[in-house]
This record gives sequence, structure tokens and C-alpha cells, in this order.
Amino acid sequence: MIQPKKPTIPAGTLLQWVSALPKRLNSGDPTSMRLAVLMSHFFEGPRYHTQARKELQDRLLDLTYRVAREHVPYYERRLPSVDSASLTVCRLRDLPTISRAEAYKNNQQLISPVTTFAFVTFTSGTTRQPPLLIERSTEEQQYISSFFMHLQASLFLDSKRSAPLGLSEGFLDHGSILRAPAFGYSFVVELATDRGQNRALWLLQKEFQFPRIEHKISALYGSFYMLRYLCELLKAENAVPPPGQLRSVTCFGSAVSHAGRQRMAAILGVPIGDNYSLAEMFGGARYCHQCDAYHFDPFVIPEVVDLANGEPVEMGSGELVLTPLFPFTQRFVLIRYRTGDLVERIVTNCDQGEEGYRFRGRLKNSIEVGRLGGGLIIGEAEIADALDSLPEVNRSTGTLTLLSDRTTAGIPMFRISRLAENGGLHLELELNREIQFREPIIADIRKAILSIVPGNTKEWLSAKPERILIDFIECGILPERDYFDL
Repeated sequence: MIQPKKPTIPAGTLLQWVSALPKRLNSGDPTSMRLAVLMSHFFEGPRYHTQARKELQDRLLDLTYRVAREHVPYYERRLPSVDSASLTVCRLRDLPTISRAEAYKNNQQLISPVTTFAFVTFTSGTTRQPPLLIERSTEEQQYISSFFMHLQASLFLDSKRSAPLGLSEGFLDHGSILRAPAFGYSFVVELATDRGQNRALWLLQKEFQFPRIEHKISALYGSFYMLRYLCELLKAENAVPPPGQLRSVTCFGSAVSHAGRQRMAAILGVPIGDNYSLAEMFGGARYCHQCDAYHFDPFVIPEVVDLANGEPVEMGSGELVLTPLFPFTQRFVLIRYRTGDLVERIVTNCDQGEEGYRFRGRLKNSIEVGRLGGGLIIGEAEIADALDSLPEVNRSTGTLTLLSDRTTAGIPMFRISRLAENGGLHLELELNREIQFREPIIADIRKAILSIVPGNTKEWLSAKPERILIDFIECGILPERDYFDL
């Protein structure tokens, strides 16, 4: 992951460089080297280069629009005929959105035939749908490889510094992955098995003698729950890496709870990073410890739309809509893709950008409270976040056996629904151990939920305690929960 640095180029200078690009790019213009040099400064000082970033995104959006309308069958008949030179990020809202269901239905119609087929990736099925096949092209693979080689050139040329040694989870649910060149070397381990977890433990303790590579593993990269299991194993085996060995830990693949992030950081001795991404496109968002929100890469344009009418939401909650930009996404083209994720868009006073995004869960796993159509939504990931903050309702048994209990060291099984009588929240919670559930524990759960949900929902729920009903039920009653689906 590229770490933000102190800006080295004045904002006005970078804006001049971007402005010097042709007003209308074509598919051969945005060479990897030119964009790599420009975008490297966006990573150095995102907040200081807001205007330059917007102008470059406008140029790439214009290019993306023209490629889609001229070469992608789905968009040839769907996008309006407009002067794309006047199409800016601010006017993106004038174009139609495409939902996940439409993407499934029109899979082949979203492919640009002028690109060269390279391989197939696919969604993992966390949306409870059959996997969506996504074709990748030789052109975008070559472009991204070249782009990141240029972006990391200063690191590769620094002969005095050893490259990092990492450990990465072998995450096969997304098929072949469009890979960017990594700096250094990573062992790939299947952390979803007991054998893989033990192999990871062994590798973390070993010392290696690879040329120009660090001698011990200093970086971990894997799904949130698998890394949590690994932390529990390291504690149980008294094998936690010594202070200073690990310098970065990055999660992917599911919602990351605040309490889980803090517990992992306490065990591993390093802040826990988190990347939001989709199999459908290249690019995503990175978690920011300054503002407790996510900031998107410059290769993707994010929007938030109202759940009722689809109109843009400047600040507040709604569905996340993404547009991946050419040339980072070239074969499977998406414009204003409705992700099915419930997010809150906020203003941030942060070095990484002026706006941030907080992920509240999958829309299909969210419920509406209060008056129907009133816009008060609770995401299931928010409830999971709240429950994870309470040790007294955690499911951990102290025994780590992944295959026999997927929720070890995880979050208790639960279900949320709308209360018919008052439109409130009904939480059904099951545990695998006996606890005397007295009123103080119920009060703690209510307090934890109210600390997570946004202001307007919090105000409505907190007005009357009976608007949050909590029932404790026996284990095995609820269907198996896929926590990657939160």
C-alpha cells in the first residue's frame, strides 16, 4: 500500500502540469509514465492537490465516457449523446446508473471488444448471487504494471534499502487477480485453514537470507477475520512477533470493526490498515486513522445517491456509486455502478482529503427504522461493530479450530429486523456460552449500538428505550452467517 507523504510539489505547480495535458485525451495519450508522475503527488499530499486531482479526473472521465459510448455495446445504446468535453465529475450525475442486477444480466454487453482478452476474475458471491465473471484485458494489465513500476521507481532504485518481506493471504474466491507490481516479496498462505494458519505462524518466526530482501516478515496482508484468527493463534502459542518486526498490517474482504482493529493492533504492535475494493473494478479506498473514514484512490470516482430517488447526496447516507476510470479499467467498463453498499459521506479535516466515506454495511442486510420512507437506516455491519466492542457477548471460546467453529474470535450470530409495532430495531442474539443476561448487559448493547449509528438515526432510537428490543436465543437457531457479507 502506498503511504501518504509530505507534499513536495506546490499545488499551483502540479495544477499547471495537469492543465498542460491535452484537453481531449485518446486511448494512446495517457502514458503510464506521465500519469504515474502526476498521480504520485496525489498520494503525497491529497488535501493539497484537490484541484489538480479534480482536473485530471475530468480528463479521464471524458476519455472513459467516449470509450464506453464508442466501443461498449451496453453503453452505445444507453449513454446520451452529449459533448463529452463538457462532462466533468460534477456532471457525472446526469448519466444513468447501472445496478449489480443489470451488470449480471448484461455481462457480455459490458465488455469492450477492442481490448485483448487476458484472463477472468469473478465476484466471490458475498452478495448471495452466482459469481459474476469479469474479463480482464492484456492492455490494462500491462498499463497497471507499467504505471506502478514508475510510481515506485524511487524505491526500486534505492540500493541502500532492503525491500520488505511480507505474508499475504491466498484469497482464491475472486479468481485470477489483476495484480500491481509489489515492492519486495510476499509469501502466499491460505489462512482459511488450520494448516495455513500454522504455516503462517512458522514463517513469522523464521529468518531468511533472500538477496536485497528483509530477513524477517514485516508486512501482513489478508482478510479481516483470517488475520483475527492468526492473532489468536499467535497469543495462544506465545509467538507474537517482537516489537518492531511488523511495520504494516492491511485487511481486506469484509467490514472491519473498531474493536477488532484495536485488539489486533494491541497484539501485533502496529496500526491496522484496511482497503475497500471490488472485484468488478481496479481501485478502491483506504482507511484513514486520522478521520476514521476511507479515502478513494484517484483511479475511481465515488458518489452517494439517495436510497429512495437515486438523486446525489452531498453529505449523509445512501448507496455508494463508483465509476472506475480509463485506462485503469479498460475491458469490463462500468459507469456509475451501484455497489449495493450503504455508506455515509462526511466532511473531513484530514491530510488525506476533504471528504471521507464510512461503510455501514450491505443494503440488502440493512433495515429501515422509524417512519417508512423517512430515511433512517441501520446497517448490519454497524450492529456487528457494536457487538464486537463488548467482550461479554463475544463468541470466543479460547479454543482455536477454524474448521469446527468459523466464529471463534469473531462476532456472535445475530439477526436484525424491523419492529412492527413502533418501527424500531429488533436484535436477536445467540451465544455459545451461558451468561446471566441482566439489564446492565442489555443497556451496554443499546449504548454500543447508539455509539455507532449516524446522528439522525441515533436521535430517533435514543428517544425511547423500547425502540431497541434485544432478545437472547439459543445457539443453532439462526442460519449460518457469512461475515464477509456484512
